[in-house]
Amino acid sequence: MTGAVFAVAALVGSLFVIAGVEDARTQQVSIRIGRTTTVVAIVGLGAIGLIATEWTQLVQALVGALLVTGIQVVPYLLQSGRRSGQTGEWIGRADVRFGVPFGWTLGWFGVGFAVVGFAVALVAGLIASAVTGRRRIPFVPYLAVGLWAGLAWALARSLAGGA
Repeated sequence: MTGAVFAVAALVGSLFVIAGVEDARTQQVSIRIGRTTTVVAIVGLGAIGLIATEWTQLVQALVGALLVTGIQVVPYLLQSGRRSGQTGEWIGRADVRFGVPFGWTLGWFGVGFAVVGFAVALVAGLIASAVTGRRRIPFVPYLAVGLWAGLAWALARSLAGGA
């Protein structure tokens, strides 16, 4: 089942890249791409988990999704009194929406993968903000970077014989 897991994860990662390009260009991501990414992650890995009775991975995926989404929903809710698109906006709806497939996919390999992947995304986004001098940056491209970094780590661990 490892090959199938990485195939689904790579598909999710590819959808993140597509969404990241759209976010970088327009600072918006269509709801269709967000929903597709979420469905592919949850249904794809969920089906593998149910078929192979990988209950631990399913629980880890759920915890990863809740954790990453929860981390992003806090600043989103703190800014909720502001009007959307205002200069001081910290995080957009798409960023929060993409927390579910991000955390579900990396959480499958372990909650630590989701945490480290999100940390990579956050650091990359902060560096981009500092370099460009812009306070408001599209974050989905950096989520894509963090997701692929987490997947590379998971693949390296799998090839080295880790769990």
